[in-house]
Amino acid sequence: MTLKVKILLIGILVILIVGIISFLILKSKTVSIYSDKEEYLKRESLKVAIRNNLGKTVCFSSCYPYLLEKKNSNEEWEKYLYVGCEEENVARDCIESQKVKAFEILSEIEKGVHRLYLSACIGCKAGERFREDKVFYSNDFLIK
Repeated sequence: MTLKVKILLIGILVILIVGIISFLILKSKTVSIYSDKEEYLKRESLKVAIRNNLGKTVCFSSCYPYLLEKKNSNEEWEKYLYVGCEEENVARDCIESQKVKAFEILSEIEKGVHRLYLSACIGCKAGERFREDKVFYSNDFLIK
């Protein structure tokens, strides 16, 4: 093997290693939302944890801290329809970077595959007018 081929192979290997490390770092800089189980009975409590690895404080809406989506027969996600917010929509339930917040909801929702949809305000402060900067989704879960 010639010196040029060896240098080329080493260069490709270095680029691959740097690419993989960059991917892993970028992937971990997100907000993760996950339920405690993958399957629930109707009216069973759904426990959810939100982990903030974004590097900035993340706040959620006072009107709609979480929304639900259901997978339809075409395997597409459909949002549940909600009534309008009757109060000022402000940022609240903030999670600082590297912190975890958990909550529990009663799964009074119809049977099927669902996920949570959370609109987030990034870098804002509690009490400020809410603005949707980014949307995060939970894992899928089944209501039986």
